[in-house]
Amino acid sequence: MTLRVGVMGIIFSFFVSSVVAAISTTSTTSSIENDLLITAYQRDEYGTGVQFIQLYNDGESVLDLSQWSVRTGRDENLMSVPDKTYLAPGGHIILSVFGKVAGASLIIMPHSHSVNTLTVSNISDHRVKQDAYTLKSSKFVYDEIWQRTTTLSGYSSSLSSFNTTTSAEFFDDGLYIVNSEPLVNIVEIYPYASNCDPFDNSILCGDYVKIHNPSAESVFLDGYTLRTDSNSTERTASNTFSLDGLSIEPYGYLPIWQSDSVSRINLTNSGGYVWLEDAYGLVAYEKTMTAYPSAGSTHQGWSWATDNINAWAWTVSPAPFTANSFNVPEASNVSSLGECPTGKYRNPDTNRCRTLEEAVNALASCDEGKFRNPETNRCKSITPAAATLVPCKQGQERNPETNRCRNTVSTNALTTCKAGFERNPLTNRCRKIPEGSVLGSATSALDSPPGNSITSIVLIATLASAVSMYMLYEWRAELLLAARRLLPTK
Repeated sequence: MTLRVGVMGIIFSFFVSSVVAAISTTSTTSSIENDLLITAYQRDEYGTGVQFIQLYNDGESVLDLSQWSVRTGRDENLMSVPDKTYLAPGGHIILSVFGKVAGASLIIMPHSHSVNTLTVSNISDHRVKQDAYTLKSSKFVYDEIWQRTTTLSGYSSSLSSFNTTTSAEFFDDGLYIVNSEPLVNIVEIYPYASNCDPFDNSILCGDYVKIHNPSAESVFLDGYTLRTDSNSTERTASNTFSLDGLSIEPYGYLPIWQSDSVSRINLTNSGGYVWLEDAYGLVAYEKTMTAYPSAGSTHQGWSWATDNINAWAWTVSPAPFTANSFNVPEASNVSSLGECPTGKYRNPDTNRCRTLEEAVNALASCDEGKFRNPETNRCKSITPAAATLVPCKQGQERNPETNRCRNTVSTNALTTCKAGFERNPLTNRCRKIPEGSVLGSATSALDSPPGNSITSIVLIATLASAVSMYMLYEWRAELLLAARRLLPTK
Protein backbone atom coordinates (compact mmCIF):
# COMPACT_ATOMS: atom_id res chain seq x y z
CA MET A 1 0.00 0.00 0.00
CA THR A 2 2.84 2.35 0.87
CA LEU A 3 4.54 1.57 -2.41
CA ARG A 4 1.34 2.25 -4.36
CA VAL A 5 0.86 5.65 -2.66
CA GLY A 6 4.46 6.51 -3.35
CA VAL A 7 4.15 5.69 -7.05
CA MET A 8 0.90 7.66 -7.31
CA GLY A 9 2.62 10.60 -5.66
CA ILE A 10 5.45 10.49 -8.18
CA ILE A 11 3.00 10.32 -11.10
CA PHE A 12 0.93 13.22 -9.68
CA SER A 13 4.06 15.32 -9.13
CA PHE A 14 5.19 14.65 -12.69
CA PHE A 15 1.72 15.59 -14.06
CA VAL A 16 1.60 18.85 -12.06
CA SER A 17 5.12 19.80 -13.10
CA SER A 18 4.24 19.10 -16.77
CA VAL A 19 1.14 21.31 -16.58
CA VAL A 20 3.08 24.12 -14.89
CA ALA A 21 5.79 23.83 -17.52
CA ALA A 22 3.18 23.96 -20.31
CA ILE A 23 1.55 27.05 -18.82
CA SER A 24 4.85 28.83 -18.31
CA THR A 25 5.94 27.90 -21.84
CA THR A 26 2.75 29.28 -23.33
CA SER A 27 3.07 32.55 -21.49
CA THR A 28 6.74 33.03 -22.27
CA THR A 29 6.51 32.18 -25.97
CA SER A 30 3.66 34.64 -26.74
CA SER A 31 5.99 36.86 -28.74
CA ILE A 32 4.03 37.36 -31.97
CA GLU A 33 2.09 40.61 -32.18
CA ASN A 34 -1.70 40.29 -32.28
CA ASP A 35 -2.99 41.65 -35.61
CA LEU A 36 -6.71 41.37 -34.80
CA LEU A 37 -7.77 44.53 -32.98
CA ILE A 38 -11.04 45.69 -31.41
CA THR A 39 -11.51 49.21 -32.74
CA ALA A 40 -15.06 49.97 -31.50
CA TYR A 41 -17.83 48.51 -29.34
CA GLN A 42 -21.21 49.42 -27.89
CA ARG A 43 -22.86 48.33 -24.64
CA ASP A 44 -26.47 47.20 -24.52
CA GLU A 45 -29.24 49.31 -22.96
CA TYR A 46 -28.50 47.90 -19.52
CA GLY A 47 -24.83 48.72 -19.70
CA THR A 48 -23.80 45.13 -19.00
CA GLY A 49 -23.87 43.34 -22.36
CA VAL A 50 -22.41 44.09 -25.82
CA GLN A 51 -24.47 45.04 -28.88
CA PHE A 52 -21.72 45.19 -31.49
CA ILE A 53 -17.95 44.92 -31.87
CA GLN A 54 -15.82 46.26 -34.72
CA LEU A 55 -12.68 44.23 -35.54
CA TYR A 56 -9.73 45.30 -37.69
CA ASN A 57 -6.88 43.34 -39.37
CA ASP A 58 -3.78 45.38 -38.58
CA GLY A 59 -1.39 42.93 -40.26
CA GLU A 60 -0.21 42.28 -43.82
CA SER A 61 -1.70 38.80 -44.19
CA VAL A 62 -5.19 37.40 -44.46
CA LEU A 63 -6.64 36.22 -41.13
CA ASP A 64 -8.84 33.13 -40.93
CA LEU A 65 -11.35 34.25 -38.29
CA SER A 66 -12.28 30.62 -37.58
CA GLN A 67 -8.88 30.38 -35.86
CA TRP A 68 -9.63 33.33 -33.56
CA SER A 69 -11.92 33.94 -30.59
CA VAL A 70 -13.36 36.97 -28.84
CA ARG A 71 -14.17 35.82 -25.30
CA THR A 72 -15.81 37.43 -22.28
CA GLY A 73 -14.51 37.24 -18.72
CA ARG A 74 -16.83 34.25 -18.22
CA ASP A 75 -15.10 32.51 -21.19
CA GLU A 76 -18.08 32.85 -23.52
CA ASN A 77 -16.96 33.03 -27.15
CA LEU A 78 -18.80 35.83 -28.97
CA MET A 79 -17.40 34.95 -32.42
CA SER A 80 -18.00 31.52 -33.94
CA VAL A 81 -17.60 31.24 -37.73
CA PRO A 82 -17.02 28.44 -40.27
CA ASP A 83 -13.55 27.46 -41.49
CA LYS A 84 -11.95 29.70 -44.12
CA THR A 85 -13.81 32.84 -43.05
CA TYR A 86 -11.20 35.40 -44.07
CA LEU A 87 -10.56 39.04 -43.14
CA ALA A 88 -8.25 40.83 -45.56
CA PRO A 89 -5.33 43.02 -44.40
CA GLY A 90 -6.55 46.52 -43.53
CA GLY A 91 -10.14 45.28 -43.48
CA HIS A 92 -12.87 45.93 -40.89
CA ILE A 93 -15.63 43.54 -39.88
CA ILE A 94 -18.57 44.03 -37.50
CA LEU A 95 -20.06 41.47 -35.12
CA SER A 96 -23.55 42.60 -34.18
CA VAL A 97 -26.53 41.42 -32.24
CA PHE A 98 -29.08 40.35 -34.84
CA GLY A 99 -30.75 43.45 -36.35
CA LYS A 100 -28.69 46.03 -34.45
CA VAL A 101 -26.22 47.02 -37.22
CA ALA A 102 -27.64 46.78 -40.72
CA GLY A 103 -25.28 45.01 -43.09
CA ALA A 104 -23.07 43.50 -40.37
CA SER A 105 -21.16 40.49 -41.72
CA LEU A 106 -21.13 38.45 -38.50
CA ILE A 107 -23.56 37.83 -35.64
CA ILE A 108 -22.54 38.04 -31.97
CA MET A 109 -23.12 34.76 -30.19
CA PRO A 110 -25.59 34.96 -27.27
CA HIS A 111 -24.03 35.67 -23.88
CA SER A 112 -25.80 35.27 -20.54
CA HIS A 113 -23.50 37.16 -18.16
CA SER A 114 -22.29 40.69 -17.73
CA VAL A 115 -19.36 41.53 -19.99
CA ASN A 116 -16.58 43.46 -18.30
CA THR A 117 -13.64 42.30 -20.42
CA LEU A 118 -13.07 41.02 -23.94
CA THR A 119 -10.04 38.88 -24.83
CA VAL A 120 -8.90 38.44 -28.43
CA SER A 121 -6.71 35.37 -28.98
CA ASN A 122 -5.53 33.01 -31.69
CA ILE A 123 -6.76 29.53 -30.77
CA SER A 124 -4.47 27.79 -33.29
CA ASP A 125 -1.18 29.51 -32.39
CA HIS A 126 -0.44 30.14 -28.70
CA ARG A 127 2.63 32.19 -29.60
CA VAL A 128 0.34 35.08 -30.59
CA LYS A 129 -0.10 37.56 -27.75
CA GLN A 130 -3.58 37.72 -26.22
CA ASP A 131 -5.12 41.19 -26.07
CA ALA A 132 -7.42 41.83 -23.10
CA TYR A 133 -9.74 44.87 -23.24
CA THR A 134 -11.43 46.27 -20.13
CA LEU A 135 -14.78 47.64 -21.30
CA LYS A 136 -15.91 51.03 -20.14
CA SER A 137 -19.39 51.56 -18.79
CA SER A 138 -21.82 53.81 -20.58
CA LYS A 139 -23.77 54.23 -17.35
CA PHE A 140 -27.20 55.64 -18.22
CA VAL A 141 -26.52 56.55 -21.85
CA TYR A 142 -26.67 53.13 -23.52
CA ASP A 143 -26.40 54.44 -27.06
CA GLU A 144 -22.86 55.71 -26.53
CA ILE A 145 -20.20 54.04 -28.66
CA TRP A 146 -16.61 53.58 -27.58
CA GLN A 147 -14.22 54.07 -30.48
CA ARG A 148 -10.48 53.46 -30.49
CA THR A 149 -8.41 56.62 -30.91
CA THR A 150 -6.29 57.04 -34.03
CA THR A 151 -2.82 58.40 -34.73
CA LEU A 152 -1.03 59.52 -37.88
CA SER A 153 0.11 55.93 -38.49
CA GLY A 154 -3.26 54.29 -37.76
CA TYR A 155 -4.94 53.13 -34.58
CA SER A 156 -3.45 53.77 -31.14
CA SER A 157 -1.38 50.89 -29.78
CA SER A 158 -2.95 51.24 -26.33
CA LEU A 159 -5.73 48.78 -25.50
CA SER A 160 -7.44 51.38 -23.32
CA SER A 161 -7.40 54.35 -25.71
CA PHE A 162 -11.14 54.52 -26.48
CA ASN A 163 -13.24 57.69 -26.68
CA THR A 164 -16.99 57.85 -26.46
CA THR A 165 -19.05 59.13 -29.38
CA THR A 166 -22.74 59.19 -30.21
CA SER A 167 -22.34 59.46 -33.96
CA ALA A 168 -19.50 57.95 -35.86
CA GLU A 169 -18.84 56.24 -39.17
CA PHE A 170 -18.16 52.54 -38.86
CA PHE A 171 -16.83 50.16 -41.44
CA ASP A 172 -17.67 46.65 -42.49
CA ASP A 173 -15.58 45.82 -45.54
CA GLY A 174 -17.04 42.33 -45.71
CA LEU A 175 -15.32 38.99 -45.57
CA TYR A 176 -12.62 38.13 -48.09
CA ILE A 177 -13.98 35.65 -50.65
CA VAL A 178 -11.45 33.63 -52.68
CA ASN A 179 -12.06 33.92 -56.43
CA SER A 180 -12.97 30.83 -58.45
CA GLU A 181 -10.72 29.40 -61.18
CA PRO A 182 -10.13 32.16 -63.77
CA LEU A 183 -11.43 31.59 -67.30
CA VAL A 184 -8.14 32.59 -68.92
CA ASN A 185 -5.01 30.83 -70.22
CA ILE A 186 -1.31 31.65 -70.16
CA VAL A 187 -0.27 31.35 -73.82
CA GLU A 188 3.16 33.02 -74.16
CA ILE A 189 6.23 33.56 -71.97
CA TYR A 190 9.03 35.94 -72.93
CA PRO A 191 11.83 35.15 -70.42
CA TYR A 192 14.98 36.60 -72.04
CA ALA A 193 14.37 40.06 -73.46
CA SER A 194 16.31 41.55 -76.36
CA ASN A 195 19.14 43.98 -75.70
CA CYS A 196 17.93 47.57 -76.04
CA ASP A 197 19.45 51.00 -75.62
CA PRO A 198 18.63 52.87 -72.35
CA PHE A 199 15.98 55.05 -74.03
CA ASP A 200 14.06 52.23 -75.73
CA ASN A 201 10.77 51.67 -73.88
CA SER A 202 9.52 48.87 -76.13
CA ILE A 203 7.75 46.01 -74.34
CA LEU A 204 10.25 43.63 -75.99
CA CYS A 205 13.05 45.26 -73.99
CA GLY A 206 11.77 43.45 -70.88
CA ASP A 207 10.23 40.13 -69.93
CA TYR A 208 6.49 39.49 -70.11
CA VAL A 209 3.78 36.84 -69.68
CA LYS A 210 0.78 36.91 -72.02
CA ILE A 211 -2.74 35.90 -70.91
CA HIS A 212 -5.54 35.00 -73.33
CA ASN A 213 -9.31 35.22 -72.85
CA PRO A 214 -10.84 32.42 -74.96
CA SER A 215 -14.45 33.34 -74.11
CA ALA A 216 -16.99 35.64 -75.74
CA GLU A 217 -17.28 37.83 -72.61
CA SER A 218 -14.87 40.23 -70.97
CA VAL A 219 -12.91 38.84 -68.02
CA PHE A 220 -12.07 41.09 -65.05
CA LEU A 221 -8.95 40.14 -63.12
CA ASP A 222 -9.62 41.85 -59.78
CA GLY A 223 -8.55 39.59 -56.93
CA TYR A 224 -5.98 37.67 -59.00
CA THR A 225 -2.18 37.81 -59.04
CA LEU A 226 0.45 36.54 -61.46
CA ARG A 227 3.09 34.42 -59.73
CA THR A 228 6.53 33.35 -60.94
CA ASP A 229 9.33 31.42 -59.26
CA SER A 230 11.92 33.88 -60.51
CA ASN A 231 13.62 34.42 -57.17
CA SER A 232 11.83 32.45 -54.48
CA THR A 233 8.90 30.13 -53.86
CA GLU A 234 7.69 32.63 -51.23
CA ARG A 235 5.62 35.61 -52.32
CA THR A 236 7.82 38.67 -52.81
CA ALA A 237 7.55 41.97 -54.64
CA SER A 238 9.73 40.56 -57.45
CA ASN A 239 7.62 37.44 -58.17
CA THR A 240 4.05 38.50 -57.29
CA PHE A 241 2.16 40.93 -59.53
CA SER A 242 -1.35 42.13 -58.77
CA LEU A 243 -3.90 42.04 -61.62
CA ASP A 244 -6.44 44.32 -59.88
CA GLY A 245 -8.05 46.80 -62.27
CA LEU A 246 -7.10 44.80 -65.37
CA SER A 247 -9.49 43.09 -67.76
CA ILE A 248 -9.31 41.22 -71.08
CA GLU A 249 -11.83 41.76 -73.84
CA PRO A 250 -13.50 38.77 -75.54
CA TYR A 251 -10.90 36.60 -77.34
CA GLY A 252 -8.30 39.21 -76.44
CA TYR A 253 -4.71 39.12 -75.15
CA LEU A 254 -3.08 40.89 -72.21
CA PRO A 255 0.71 41.02 -71.60
CA ILE A 256 1.84 41.39 -67.97
CA TRP A 257 5.17 43.17 -68.13
CA GLN A 258 5.17 45.62 -65.21
CA SER A 259 5.31 44.95 -61.47
CA ASP A 260 3.15 46.64 -58.82
CA SER A 261 5.81 49.35 -58.56
CA VAL A 262 5.55 49.96 -62.35
CA SER A 263 9.00 48.48 -62.98
CA ARG A 264 9.81 45.71 -65.45
CA ILE A 265 9.07 42.18 -64.29
CA ASN A 266 12.00 39.78 -64.30
CA LEU A 267 11.73 36.10 -65.26
CA THR A 268 14.46 33.48 -64.78
CA ASN A 269 16.35 32.80 -68.03
CA SER A 270 17.19 29.25 -66.95
CA GLY A 271 13.56 28.09 -67.00
CA GLY A 272 10.79 28.02 -64.43
CA TYR A 273 7.05 28.31 -63.89
CA VAL A 274 4.33 30.95 -64.07
CA TRP A 275 0.79 30.64 -62.73
CA LEU A 276 -2.15 32.58 -61.26
CA GLU A 277 -3.17 32.83 -57.59
CA ASP A 278 -5.81 34.69 -55.64
CA ALA A 279 -4.87 38.11 -54.30
CA TYR A 280 -3.37 36.79 -51.04
CA GLY A 281 -1.95 33.44 -52.14
CA LEU A 282 -4.53 31.26 -50.39
CA VAL A 283 -5.22 29.32 -53.60
CA ALA A 284 -2.94 28.55 -56.55
CA TYR A 285 -4.95 27.80 -59.71
CA GLU A 286 -3.25 24.64 -60.97
CA LYS A 287 -4.84 24.72 -64.43
CA THR A 288 -2.90 27.92 -65.17
CA MET A 289 0.45 26.42 -64.09
CA THR A 290 2.81 26.69 -67.08
CA ALA A 291 6.45 25.60 -67.31
CA TYR A 292 9.00 27.04 -69.70
CA PRO A 293 12.48 25.68 -70.55
CA SER A 294 15.81 27.43 -70.26
CA ALA A 295 16.19 30.25 -72.76
CA GLY A 296 19.97 30.56 -72.76
CA SER A 297 21.92 32.87 -75.02
CA THR A 298 20.64 31.07 -78.12
CA HIS A 299 17.04 32.07 -77.36
CA GLN A 300 17.45 35.71 -76.37
CA GLY A 301 14.58 37.66 -77.89
CA TRP A 302 12.58 34.47 -78.48
CA SER A 303 9.30 33.57 -76.76
CA TRP A 304 7.93 30.24 -75.54
CA ALA A 305 4.41 30.06 -77.02
CA THR A 306 1.55 27.68 -77.65
CA ASP A 307 -0.49 27.12 -80.80
CA ASN A 308 -4.19 26.31 -81.13
CA ILE A 309 -3.73 22.67 -80.11
CA ASN A 310 -1.71 23.51 -76.99
CA ALA A 311 1.65 22.47 -78.44
CA TRP A 312 4.44 24.65 -77.01
CA ALA A 313 7.51 25.73 -78.97
CA TRP A 314 10.07 28.51 -79.22
CA THR A 315 9.39 31.23 -81.77
CA VAL A 316 11.52 34.13 -82.96
CA SER A 317 8.38 36.24 -83.46
CA PRO A 318 7.09 37.40 -80.03
CA ALA A 319 3.54 38.80 -80.20
CA PRO A 320 2.65 40.46 -76.86
CA PHE A 321 -0.69 41.96 -77.97
CA THR A 322 -1.94 39.51 -80.62
CA ALA A 323 -2.20 35.80 -81.38
CA ASN A 324 1.05 33.85 -81.31
CA SER A 325 3.17 33.76 -84.45
CA PHE A 326 5.39 30.89 -85.60
CA ASN A 327 6.84 32.39 -88.79
CA VAL A 328 10.40 31.24 -88.13
CA PRO A 329 10.31 28.32 -85.70
CA GLU A 330 13.28 26.32 -84.51
CA ALA A 331 13.68 22.86 -86.04
CA SER A 332 14.93 21.34 -82.78
CA ASN A 333 11.65 22.17 -81.07
CA VAL A 334 9.91 19.09 -82.46
CA SER A 335 11.07 16.94 -79.54
CA SER A 336 9.35 19.21 -77.02
CA LEU A 337 6.08 19.46 -78.91
CA GLY A 338 3.00 17.41 -78.12
CA GLU A 339 1.72 14.68 -80.42
CA CYS A 340 -0.52 15.66 -83.32
CA PRO A 341 -4.15 14.44 -83.32
CA THR A 342 -5.10 11.26 -85.19
CA GLY A 343 -4.89 11.75 -88.94
CA LYS A 344 -2.27 14.49 -88.73
CA TYR A 345 1.53 14.71 -88.71
CA ARG A 346 4.13 17.30 -87.67
CA ASN A 347 5.31 19.44 -90.60
CA PRO A 348 9.11 19.68 -90.17
CA ASP A 349 9.20 23.06 -91.92
CA THR A 350 6.61 24.85 -89.77
CA ASN A 351 6.31 22.59 -86.67
CA ARG A 352 2.52 22.71 -87.10
CA CYS A 353 0.17 19.75 -87.35
CA ARG A 354 -0.98 18.99 -90.88
CA THR A 355 -3.49 16.46 -92.23
CA LEU A 356 -2.15 13.52 -94.24
CA GLU A 357 -4.60 14.29 -97.03
CA GLU A 358 -3.06 17.75 -97.45
CA ALA A 359 0.39 16.19 -97.67
CA VAL A 360 -0.67 13.67 -100.33
CA ASN A 361 -2.37 16.35 -102.43
CA ALA A 362 0.77 18.43 -102.29
CA LEU A 363 2.95 15.61 -103.70
CA ALA A 364 3.85 15.45 -107.39
CA SER A 365 1.95 12.95 -109.59
CA CYS A 366 3.50 9.52 -110.12
CA ASP A 367 4.79 8.51 -113.55
CA GLU A 368 2.60 6.55 -115.97
CA GLY A 369 2.27 2.93 -114.93
CA LYS A 370 2.84 3.73 -111.25
CA PHE A 371 0.62 4.57 -108.26
CA ARG A 372 1.05 6.25 -104.82
CA ASN A 373 1.56 3.73 -101.98
CA PRO A 374 -0.78 4.99 -99.18
CA GLU A 375 1.51 3.64 -96.47
CA THR A 376 4.81 5.09 -97.68
CA ASN A 377 3.63 7.90 -99.99
CA ARG A 378 6.13 6.55 -102.58
CA CYS A 379 5.38 5.76 -106.21
CA LYS A 380 5.04 2.03 -106.96
CA SER A 381 4.72 0.13 -110.28
CA ILE A 382 1.16 -0.90 -111.15
CA THR A 383 2.38 -4.08 -113.03
CA PRO A 384 2.66 -6.97 -110.58
CA ALA A 385 6.25 -7.89 -109.97
CA ALA A 386 5.52 -11.65 -110.43
CA ALA A 387 4.73 -11.13 -114.15
CA THR A 388 8.38 -10.28 -114.89
CA LEU A 389 9.91 -13.10 -112.83
CA VAL A 390 12.28 -15.58 -114.52
CA PRO A 391 10.98 -19.22 -114.51
CA CYS A 392 12.56 -21.48 -111.88
CA LYS A 393 15.08 -24.12 -112.95
CA GLN A 394 14.27 -27.84 -113.26
CA GLY A 395 13.88 -29.40 -109.82
CA GLN A 396 12.82 -26.05 -108.26
CA GLU A 397 9.53 -24.38 -107.42
CA ARG A 398 8.29 -20.81 -106.68
CA ASN A 399 7.84 -20.06 -102.97
CA PRO A 400 4.44 -18.27 -102.84
CA GLU A 401 5.42 -16.28 -99.74
CA THR A 402 8.76 -14.89 -100.97
CA ASN A 403 8.48 -15.30 -104.77
CA ARG A 404 11.92 -16.92 -104.70
CA CYS A 405 12.92 -20.27 -106.29
CA ARG A 406 13.55 -23.19 -103.94
CA ASN A 407 14.51 -26.87 -104.48
CA THR A 408 11.59 -29.28 -104.72
CA VAL A 409 11.77 -31.67 -101.76
CA SER A 410 10.57 -35.26 -102.39
CA THR A 411 9.86 -37.39 -99.34
CA ASN A 412 10.26 -40.55 -101.56
CA ALA A 413 13.95 -39.73 -102.03
CA LEU A 414 14.68 -39.61 -98.31
CA THR A 415 17.17 -42.19 -97.08
CA THR A 416 16.45 -44.43 -94.13
CA CYS A 417 17.60 -43.05 -90.78
CA LYS A 418 20.38 -44.90 -89.02
CA ALA A 419 19.70 -47.31 -86.17
CA GLY A 420 18.80 -45.39 -83.03
CA PHE A 421 17.47 -42.40 -85.05
CA GLU A 422 13.98 -41.39 -86.20
CA ARG A 423 12.51 -39.09 -88.89
CA ASN A 424 11.27 -35.72 -87.48
CA PRO A 425 7.87 -35.20 -89.20
CA LEU A 426 8.21 -31.40 -88.98
CA THR A 427 11.68 -31.01 -90.51
CA ASN A 428 12.16 -34.38 -92.30
CA ARG A 429 15.52 -34.62 -90.61
CA CYS A 430 16.86 -37.61 -88.65
CA ARG A 431 17.01 -37.14 -84.93
CA LYS A 432 18.24 -39.36 -82.11
CA ILE A 433 15.57 -41.46 -80.38
CA PRO A 434 15.41 -40.55 -76.66
CA GLU A 435 16.50 -43.51 -74.54
CA GLY A 436 13.50 -45.52 -73.18
CA SER A 437 10.97 -43.56 -75.32
CA VAL A 438 8.04 -45.73 -76.48
CA LEU A 439 6.69 -43.02 -78.70
CA GLY A 440 10.09 -42.56 -80.27
CA SER A 441 10.32 -46.28 -81.02
CA ALA A 442 6.87 -46.27 -82.55
CA THR A 443 7.70 -43.27 -84.70
CA SER A 444 10.95 -44.84 -85.78
CA ALA A 445 9.10 -47.96 -86.76
CA LEU A 446 6.60 -46.01 -88.80
CA ASP A 447 9.39 -44.18 -90.60
CA SER A 448 11.30 -47.42 -91.33
CA PRO A 449 11.35 -48.94 -94.82
CA PRO A 450 8.61 -51.43 -95.89
CA GLY A 451 10.73 -54.46 -94.86
CA ASN A 452 9.99 -53.79 -91.21
CA SER A 453 6.20 -53.40 -91.58
CA ILE A 454 5.42 -56.60 -89.61
CA THR A 455 7.43 -55.33 -86.68
CA SER A 456 5.64 -52.01 -86.90
CA ILE A 457 2.19 -53.68 -86.91
CA VAL A 458 3.05 -55.80 -83.88
CA LEU A 459 4.36 -52.76 -82.05
CA ILE A 460 1.24 -50.74 -82.82
CA ALA A 461 -1.04 -53.65 -81.74
CA THR A 462 0.92 -53.99 -78.50
CA LEU A 463 0.63 -50.26 -77.83
CA ALA A 464 -3.13 -50.28 -78.57
CA SER A 465 -3.64 -53.28 -76.29
CA ALA A 466 -1.78 -51.58 -73.47
CA VAL A 467 -3.89 -48.44 -73.86
CA SER A 468 -7.11 -50.52 -73.88
CA MET A 469 -6.13 -52.41 -70.74
CA TYR A 470 -5.33 -49.12 -68.99
CA MET A 471 -8.70 -47.66 -69.97
CA LEU A 472 -10.55 -50.79 -68.70
CA TYR A 473 -8.67 -50.47 -65.43
CA GLU A 474 -9.49 -46.78 -65.00
CA TRP A 475 -13.17 -47.17 -65.92
CA ARG A 476 -13.77 -50.53 -64.16
CA ALA A 477 -16.23 -49.13 -61.64
CA GLU A 478 -18.33 -47.34 -64.28
CA LEU A 479 -18.37 -50.40 -66.60
CA LEU A 480 -19.47 -52.70 -63.73
CA LEU A 481 -22.28 -50.31 -62.82
CA ALA A 482 -23.45 -50.16 -66.45
CA ALA A 483 -23.42 -53.96 -66.71
CA ARG A 484 -25.59 -54.30 -63.60
CA ARG A 485 -28.13 -51.91 -65.06
CA LEU A 486 -28.30 -53.91 -68.32
CA LEU A 487 -28.75 -57.32 -66.61
CA PRO A 488 -32.35 -58.17 -65.78
CA THR A 489 -33.23 -57.97 -62.10
CA LYS A 490 -35.09 -60.72 -60.31
